[in-house]
Amino acid sequence: MVRFSGLAGKEIINLRDGERLGHLGDCDLEVDPSGSLQALVMPERRGVGRGRRRVSIPWSAVQRIGPDVLIVDLAPADLPKTWRGV
Repeated sequence: MVRFSGLAGKEIINLRDGERLGHLGDCDLEVDPSGSLQALVMPERRGVGRGRRRVSIPWSAVQRIGPDVLIVDLAPADLPKTWRGV
């Protein structure tokens, strides 16, 4: 069992391309009515002010939780264009 406070400092890395997606401490959590964690919800990295998009990373995409990183497996198409370098 891991507490969210123990995860907050970890960096999120995408397994498919090695890209750094952000820090877990910047995320909100999406929880279902039973209390199960469904997704990490991250603010989009680029853009300012209102209307910034948020990116949902399904908890099922989490592959490993290491001492310093959380590794997720996301296809580039699952990420906004601003995160894909397009």
